Amino acid sequence: MYWIIKDVIKNPHIAVRYLLAGTVGAFSNVFSFYLFTHYLDIWYVLAAVMAAFVGYVTAFCLQKYWTFGDYNHQKFTRQALAYLAVTCLNMLGGIAILTFLVEVVLWGHVVSQTIAVCTMSITSFVINRHVTFNHDII
Repeated sequence: MYWIIKDVIKNPHIAVRYLLAGTVGAFSNVFSFYLFTHYLDIWYVLAAVMAAFVGYVTAFCLQKYWTFGDYNHQKFTRQALAYLAVTCLNMLGGIAILTFLVEVVLWGHVVSQTIAVCTMSITSFVINRHVTFNHDII
């Protein structure tokens, strides 16, 4: 855990960019969901899947090019798949944390979701920084 804190203190701009890019990705998800359901009259479940894809592509591109400054296009597909895997694993981890906090600890669902998202954002940052966008690994 110490090396994570040391890395963030040494490179705070990367952590801030990661947070901002993730926020833009989340906003693009919600905004596109709104457009799909309210203006294109798409069924909300299908709209959620489409919006998740929009958010994923937005966040991945921002993370790759802006946050980590990775312009290597030869590794694009491998990195996109690794990023998707991290996203899916973080979703499962977040659901596990959410369920535990709501069902066992008996906390409210909004507080629990906030804790789950924050926790999984940290793991996502670490894995993506040191695996997905690490030139020596992928």
